[in-house]
Amino acid sequence: MRDNYGKKLSGVKVAIKKDNQPLSSKNTNAGKYDVIEIPFGFIYLISFEKNGYVTKSVLIDAKNGYFIEDQGDSQIPLDMTIFPVEDDIDYSTVTNQPVGKLRIFEEGLALDNVYNSQRKSEIDKFFKQIENEAKQKETKFNDLVSDGNKSFTKSDYATAIRKYEEALKIKSDNIVTSKLETAKKNLELANAQKEQQKQTTAGRPGGWSVRGSMAPWIRGCMIHQSMDHGSMDARIHGSVDPWIVIKKNENREMVK
Repeated sequence: MRDNYGKKLSGVKVAIKKDNQPLSSKNTNAGKYDVIEIPFGFIYLISFEKNGYVTKSVLIDAKNGYFIEDQGDSQIPLDMTIFPVEDDIDYSTVTNQPVGKLRIFEEGLALDNVYNSQRKSEIDKFFKQIENEAKQKETKFNDLVSDGNKSFTKSDYATAIRKYEEALKIKSDNIVTSKLETAKKNLELANAQKEQQKQTTAGRPGGWSVRGSMAPWIRGCMIHQSMDHGSMDARIHGSVDPWIVIKKNENREMVK
């Protein structure tokens, strides 16, 4: 018993069913298993199981085409390879049917090359599809991360967050997770700064702003607006001299 890298596996359960009824079950040791003697005249299903690995099975039809007068011994070496389970993949194409089959021919029990060739084509096609889907997911993941990085550089943190979150739905990644957290913090900070600026602007009476050398002298003073000869005045009362008048011209700018 080996994994998909050719490494011998221990602890693989080899279970045998005889005419669909349990016959025996043993665990392999260092990738090897004992010789199993089974009589002709029955159909056997041998399965190879290990936690975290995809189960495979082999069918041995020692019944159809068997005549008692033809009874003899047949030695069948089985060199089986199993591979680890990956998340979000349906392996029913492999597990629903035996991956290999042996049956009785004129010369005795041998591999059913027609069946085995068909199953090999089905399984190869299945894994090719998985490989293509994995490549497409990786390409989409990289594109989303790249878009997120570009948005982050432009301080468009909301878009960056959305791109990073979409990328992490495809697969986990510590670097992208860190970028997502940073983008969220930066967005929170930017929103707080906008809110503070908004409150500061709203706190100015009537929305007036004062420019020039007189600005330091009129802080904290009250502004009264009145209409006089068709123009709007703002007369300042407080600690500054009473003759200071600030007018709003036609261009809506504060002038002295």
